[in-house]
Amino acid sequence: MFSFITIIVNLNCPNGTSQSSNLATETLPATLTEFVSIVGSFFNDSWYTTPYNITIGQDNQVGSIRTFVGIGDGKIYNETLLVYNLNSSYFEQEWMGPGNDGASIDFGIFILGTYVERLTGVSTCNGSAVIINFGSDFCGTNLDAAITILTGVHAYGIQQIQTLLNVGNFTSCSAI
Repeated sequence: MFSFITIIVNLNCPNGTSQSSNLATETLPATLTEFVSIVGSFFNDSWYTTPYNITIGQDNQVGSIRTFVGIGDGKIYNETLLVYNLNSSYFEQEWMGPGNDGASIDFGIFILGTYVERLTGVSTCNGSAVIINFGSDFCGTNLDAAITILTGVHAYGIQQIQTLLNVGNFTSCSAI
């Protein structure tokens, strides 16, 4: 299920870009513990994108940084962990990128400037399923294209989690 979310983080978008949001949501028949076993490390997001080779700070500590090389442009970008929460029924990670003052990523059809990505998992069905929300607030150009592509990228991340957990589609709590 794809949807838009109300902007949660107010970004200071530079001239030529505007702020928008996107969200991909899915419920998977997996426990929160299983979900966190895939996504729980800020420094290991190989489930979502190419692995980061450079990290600064301690994993899962607010302020830690992971660095990646842009596809096609070879530029170095940083993402900084803003929020990390984990308890028996809820997981949340939030990070900001691209981290270099004024940096932007040119995707050809749109330019992505500052963004805050948010990944949450909420236990449901008495612990036998997890509701996943993965989205972002971002500054960009050509917002219609940006929303479509970024939502697709976030949905792909959720599909990767589902594949790595080797679980089927969620139908209902009683079916688990």
